[in-house]
Amino acid sequence: MKKFRLLVCGIASLCIMGAFVFGACDGGNENGGDNGGDNGGNVTEQPEVGTDVGDLCPDFEARIYTQVETGGDGLAAELSDETYSPEDSRGKVTVINFWGTWCNPCMNEMPYILQLAEQYADSVEVVAIHSTRVETNIATFLCEQGMIDSEVVFALDDPTQSTSIYETLAGPGVYPYTLVLDENGVIVEKFISAIDSYAALLEHVTPYL
Repeated sequence: MKKFRLLVCGIASLCIMGAFVFGACDGGNENGGDNGGDNGGNVTEQPEVGTDVGDLCPDFEARIYTQVETGGDGLAAELSDETYSPEDSRGKVTVINFWGTWCNPCMNEMPYILQLAEQYADSVEVVAIHSTRVETNIATFLCEQGMIDSEVVFALDDPTQSTSIYETLAGPGVYPYTLVLDENGVIVEKFISAIDSYAALLEHVTPYL
């Protein structure tokens, strides 16, 4: 009888210990396992750097044209040592437009580029990068057309590098060529040839604001 009582007590003790261990393990899964799963689910995979839609735009530096004081009423500009990089406009939607003064379609769409930069100055950064394909006095042109006194960041493709900015961003060999980046610097739109209306340009930009 005494042995039977000891056996019963031993079994009861094992049951209690088992319940305790199970409860501890179950609590660990609830607090640690589930949270670990939540943390894993909240991690957003960063896009790869590339030139396709959905890729993070490759970084580059382009020297920009700045307005200079003339002492008179006229406009003057110069290619300065200041540079533009896509990281400079993080937090804004960015429009990068490759153009040239010699390119008629580029000049046809430029009024829409200027209007976009003016109307959405607080939320959109517009960068117009001039090609080095044809030698021209771009600073003089920007002043004569009054374009230097606008919200557009005018820059020059880098003629000193073996790979131009245009090529770095997979320029297709024709102008104009335009990319739209979201506020995180991800390419969300790419289009070749000129936009034929301001409304058409807005269709490429405003969905990402």
